[in-house]
Amino acid sequence: MNITSSVDHSRTTGGLTRLICACLFVALIVCLTVYRQQPPDAVSGDAPADVFSSGRAMKHLRAIAVAPHPIGSQAQANVREYIRSVLDQQGVQPEYQKTTVAREFNGETVVADVQNIVARLPGTDAASDPILLAAHYDSVPNSPGASDDGSGIVILLETLRALRAGSPLKKSVIFLFTDGEEIGLMGSKAFVDHHPWAQHVDLVLNFDARGSGGPMFMFETSGANKRLIDGFARVAQHPFASSLMYAIYRLLPNSTDLSTFKQAGMSGMNFAFIDGISRYHTPGDNLATIDERSIQHGGSYALAVTRFFAAQPPDARASGEVVYFDVWGKLLISYARSWTIPLLLVLLILYGAVVVTGRRQGLVTFRGVVFGFISLVGSLIVAALAATLLLWGVVKWHGGYAPLAGTWIFFLSFVLLSLAVVAAIFLRSSRRNSVYSLSVGALLGWLIVALATGFLLPGASYLFIWPLFFSLIALGLVFLLPVTKQRSWQSLAILCVGSLPGLVLMAGTTYNIFLGLSLSLPAVLVVLSIFALGLFVPFLIYVPPRLQWYLPAVTLVVSLALLIAASLAPAYGDNFPRTDSLAYEFRSDSGQSFWISHDREPDEWTSQFLTHTDGTEIETSPLFPAHRVMLSGKAPPLNLASAQLNVIEDHVVNGARVTRLRLVPPTGARVLNVQAEPATRVISVGVNGEQLRYDARMGGPSQQGGWELSYFAVPADGFDLTLETTPGAALKVTISAFSDGLPAIAQTPRPARLMAARYSDMTSVVKTFDLGAPASSSASRN
Repeated sequence: MNITSSVDHSRTTGGLTRLICACLFVALIVCLTVYRQQPPDAVSGDAPADVFSSGRAMKHLRAIAVAPHPIGSQAQANVREYIRSVLDQQGVQPEYQKTTVAREFNGETVVADVQNIVARLPGTDAASDPILLAAHYDSVPNSPGASDDGSGIVILLETLRALRAGSPLKKSVIFLFTDGEEIGLMGSKAFVDHHPWAQHVDLVLNFDARGSGGPMFMFETSGANKRLIDGFARVAQHPFASSLMYAIYRLLPNSTDLSTFKQAGMSGMNFAFIDGISRYHTPGDNLATIDERSIQHGGSYALAVTRFFAAQPPDARASGEVVYFDVWGKLLISYARSWTIPLLLVLLILYGAVVVTGRRQGLVTFRGVVFGFISLVGSLIVAALAATLLLWGVVKWHGGYAPLAGTWIFFLSFVLLSLAVVAAIFLRSSRRNSVYSLSVGALLGWLIVALATGFLLPGASYLFIWPLFFSLIALGLVFLLPVTKQRSWQSLAILCVGSLPGLVLMAGTTYNIFLGLSLSLPAVLVVLSIFALGLFVPFLIYVPPRLQWYLPAVTLVVSLALLIAASLAPAYGDNFPRTDSLAYEFRSDSGQSFWISHDREPDEWTSQFLTHTDGTEIETSPLFPAHRVMLSGKAPPLNLASAQLNVIEDHVVNGARVTRLRLVPPTGARVLNVQAEPATRVISVGVNGEQLRYDARMGGPSQQGGWELSYFAVPADGFDLTLETTPGAALKVTISAFSDGLPAIAQTPRPARLMAARYSDMTSVVKTFDLGAPASSSASRN
C-alpha cells in the first residue's frame, strides 16, 4: 500500500471539499444579498385607509402618465388640472403659483413661465415649521414620465390621503408639485424665491426616479444629517440608504429639486429608484414598465417619515454628520463621521498585529506581502482593461450600439472574469509565496483604500473599513491556530464568518452600482468585484495543488461563454427598444428645410429621411446637447410661420447699447431659443422688465460661443427682452421656435424596436434678425 499516495489523495479530497463548501457559502450570501435588494410587496387598494396603498396610487398614475407632458404643453396642463382636482377632493384648497423664473443652466440662460401647485394640510400647532413633500409634474419630451416623476406625484397624493385618514399631525404638511424641473429646477427655484411658505420649513422630502423600478433609495441628505438619519432609521421598515451613495452623487453633475432647497438652507432627504435606467427619459418610461412595488416603497417612506418628524418638537435637532449604510434593507447602521479617523488608527494597529502574528508563526513573509499587494493591483488593472476592451468589442460588433438586452448576462460574465483573473494571478504568485502572505498583501491594498476614502470621502469609508476589520480579525485568529488546523474546517469557518460583512457590503454595493450604471462603466463593476475577491485570497489555501489551474480556467471559459451568448443576441429589440433622433428644421431666411439628427448614423427608420448624410447642410442646432448636429439632409420645404420680433427701443445710454425687443412665438411653439452672434458682447439681460441676475461663477451673460436664452412655456402673446450690449457693432439675433411633433410628411411610424430620443420629434423654425446700428425710434421686424 502506498501511504504517501493515500495521504496526498486525502489532502486533495479534503481541500477540494472545503473549497466547494466555501464557494457555496459565497454564492449563497451573494444570492441572498441580491435577493434582499428588492422593494417590498405592493399593497392593494382595499388596504386600511391610514395605510399607504400603491394600488390606490396607481389609479392616479394611470391618469397622469398617459402621454408626454413637458413644461408648457397641453398634456401638462391636463396633468396639472388632474392634480388640482384630486387635491380639491381631499379638501386642502390647492393654489397655483404662477411666476416667471430665470437662471443659468448648462451654460445658457433659461427662462420659463412656471406653474407650481401648492397645498397645505394644517397641523394642530400652527406655530411649528411645516414638513414639505415635493415632486415635479413635468416630464421630458417624448416620455410619459410614469416613473420620472409620475411616481413622485402619486406618492404625494396617496400620502396626503393616508395622512388625512389618520390622527391629526402636530406640524402642517406642505405638498409641492413643482413645474420645470427637467429644464433646470425652475419650479423649486420659484418656490424658494417667491413663495412665503418657503421661509419656514422644518424638513423637505423630495421624490424622483432615474429608472423604472427597484428599491427606493434614500440617496442624499442635507448637512448635519444625524437628526435625519436617526429618524429615518427608526421608522423606515425597508431602509435602503448609504452615505456612499451621497458621496458618489456629489461627484456627479446631477441635481434634483432638493439641490435648490439645500441651497436655500433647508434640511432634507432625497429619494429615488434606479433599476431599469435604460428607460430613463425615454418613451419606455411608461405604465407598462413601472414597478408598482417601487411606488409602495417610496410611499412607505413618505408616510412614516412625515408622521415621525411632524410629531417632533421644534428644538429636536441633533447636529453632526454621520456615516450610514443599510444591511439587506432591514437594518440601518450609523455612527458619527468623527469616528472615521479613530477607526482608521484601529485598523492600522490591527493590521500591524496580524503581520507580527503571521511572522512569528512563520506564515507571513515581507516578500510575500509585497507580491500579494502587487497581485491585487495587477488583477485590478488586467480585469478592468479586459472588461473595457471586451465591451468595446461587443459594441463594435453591434455597429456602435451598446446592448440593452442581456445586461445581466454581461454583468455575470464580468464578475466571473474578475474571479478568473484573481485566481490565476494569485495562484501563480503562490508558487513561491505562502497564500497567507499574499492574503496580507491583498489586505494592504484594502488598508490603503480605506485610508484614502477615510480622508477624502468619509461617507464611502465604511465600505472598506468594516470588511477589512473583520477580515483582519479572522486572519489573525487563523494564524493563532496550530499548524495542523491551518487547513481545517475550523479555519474555514473562521474565514467564512470574517468575510461575511465584506461579502454583504461589497455584493450589495456592486449590484446597486450595476443598477445605476448598467454597463456604461464596466471597469467600475470589475474593480469592485476584484476588491471583494481580495478578501477571499486565504481560501486559495484549500485549492489542491494538482487542481490549481482548473479554477481560473473553468471560470474563464464560463465567463467567455456567457459573453459570447449575450453578444450573439440582438443589441435591442421589441422588449428593449433603442432610441433615435429626428427633427425638422425650416429656415425662413432661405426657405430651405432640413432633417437633422443627433445620431451618428441613420437607422432603418431615419434613413428614409436622411438620404444625404454628409453633415454639411447644418452643423449646429440649439435643439441638441452641445448644439451638435451629427446628421442632416434636405427635407421638403414647408412654409411655416416664424417668430416675430418687434424693436421697442434701441439707443445708446451711458456708453452701452440698450435694445428692448418684443418676441412673439408662432402658434403652437412651446419654446423660443434666442442667440446672439458669438462676437456680440452681452453686458446684461432683462426679461419682462426684470434684469436677470447671474451666478458670479458663470462670469456673467456673455459666454464663450455667444449669448443664448431659451424661454420655455413661452406665452402666446410673447415676452419683452432687453439686451445691453457694447455699441459700435451690428446686432444680429437668431430665433428658433420649437414645437412638439414632426410635420405630417414624417408620420411613418417607427418599428416597435425603436423609440424617439429625448431630443427628437420636434419641429423648429429658424429666422435671423439683423438689427443693424442703434435706431433713434422704434421699429418692427417680422
